[in-house]
Amino acid sequence: MKRSRPELSGYVVRAPVQQDATGLGRMHCRVWQDTYADSMDPPAYAALSAEGFADNWRRALAATSVARTAVADHPTDGIVGFI
Repeated sequence: MKRSRPELSGYVVRAPVQQDATGLGRMHCRVWQDTYADSMDPPAYAALSAEGFADNWRRALAATSVARTAVADHPTDGIVGFI
């Protein structure tokens, strides 16, 4: 059986910039919610917010070199990943 592959056209892997903080926060929060839903303390899980993650990204992008960080960006979907 041949597996279908998602269309990769338009995706760019690049260094993050300050303007990516909101998209990074939204995506990072969603990953935590999906990954840790069954293992986090309910109040801690409920406190997860895209804005909180975005604030952390804003500080990180402003304060340090992020040369080892890359974002996967799409013109329609926005930030879809980071490494």
